[in-house]
Amino acid sequence: MINSERILEMAENRQAHRLRERKMPENWWFYAKKKFPLFPGVSRAVHPSFLDGYYQAWQMRMGWPRKLINALSYAIFQAWLPWRARKIADRFGLDKSWRRKALSLSRDRFVDPSQIDVYRIESPDELDSYLRSFEWNEINRRLNPRHWGPDCVLFNKADFYLRCMLNGTPIPKTYAITSSGVPEIFELPEPGKIIVKPSLGCGGVGIAIRNVPPDLALSHNRFETFLMGQTEFDCGDWIYQEKCKVHPALAPIALDALPTARISTMVNEHGEAEIVTSVLRFASVPETVVDNLSAGGSMAPIDLETGEVGTACMGHHGGDFVDHPETGARIAGLTMPAWEVCKSIVQKAHLNAFPDYALIGWDVGITDNGPVIIEGNAKPCPVVAQRGPRKGLGDTRFGELIAWHLAQQDGTESR
Repeated sequence: MINSERILEMAENRQAHRLRERKMPENWWFYAKKKFPLFPGVSRAVHPSFLDGYYQAWQMRMGWPRKLINALSYAIFQAWLPWRARKIADRFGLDKSWRRKALSLSRDRFVDPSQIDVYRIESPDELDSYLRSFEWNEINRRLNPRHWGPDCVLFNKADFYLRCMLNGTPIPKTYAITSSGVPEIFELPEPGKIIVKPSLGCGGVGIAIRNVPPDLALSHNRFETFLMGQTEFDCGDWIYQEKCKVHPALAPIALDALPTARISTMVNEHGEAEIVTSVLRFASVPETVVDNLSAGGSMAPIDLETGEVGTACMGHHGGDFVDHPETGARIAGLTMPAWEVCKSIVQKAHLNAFPDYALIGWDVGITDNGPVIIEGNAKPCPVVAQRGPRKGLGDTRFGELIAWHLAQQDGTESR
């Protein structure tokens, strides 16, 4: 196995290279277009009440050039809404009455009609506690500024795993990382299936399964030859890890993908890593290797104290369900195994390994050997945090801490 000195050297070399090149990640356009924060109004904002202080401070800073830009973006947004409502209705088979309602709500509360569907909104008042997706970009940039630069170790999975290794954070066995066409082997795999994932990317895109024959598990040279023969080897950085076996308690709802608990931690007023969301994600479509919502996954809230799983749902239009749609196994009422361990490892990982981030969304897989951290996200999806528990962030500790952090930066008191 590679020792900690070599892992530290790898991490430092990768960091120095990124800073020397001063390049944004490969999806630079995704970040560039989100540099401009959309203001929900012209001179006064339409906003959820828990962000009162944030928008009041913003309004005080605005000059007339920004108000002119706001007027233009507001007009464009209003003109875009009918097309957007029609597109969402057509995509999910929603009728004209839903489209009229969604359009009215969207115009009234400056919100994407897609979120009217996702959160099952029926009246304007219900939106008062929900964080809108376009708001999350600017707020997250202020909470986690490192996420928006080239040195974000949470954006690059290879950097993330190297830092976890250095700090003793439990992760799946990592056999190798290929970087710029050079493989770095940490340990030899056991015969059988392994997971291959790109360092960059999101939503489970690019993740695949490979089969390691028995003879490759016995020789460093043979495994290196195997790596260099993979089709993805010469196009970017890739990670080769064990295919974790799911804990028996979750196996009935797993299909062929490891279910994960999305547990978000946030630095609170006392400098602690406080857990603010806990949602179970699991595959609900056969023949998928990930549990991401974009890949047809579903989710269910987890009671933070007891670890009990609630009623499940999908991301967009569709009813709630208590049994798995494919296996028929009961979801609601299931108790998460090793729940206290899950909570402990993410809090320790935040403070010990990633103290330079105010907020991290962890994907924790519960395997037959215990919980492991699959991934850390500096910009966890607000849809998971709000749709799973069926409540807006403004009604949770998550929203309270968002307001607190913003107030600290603006020099105002959060409300």
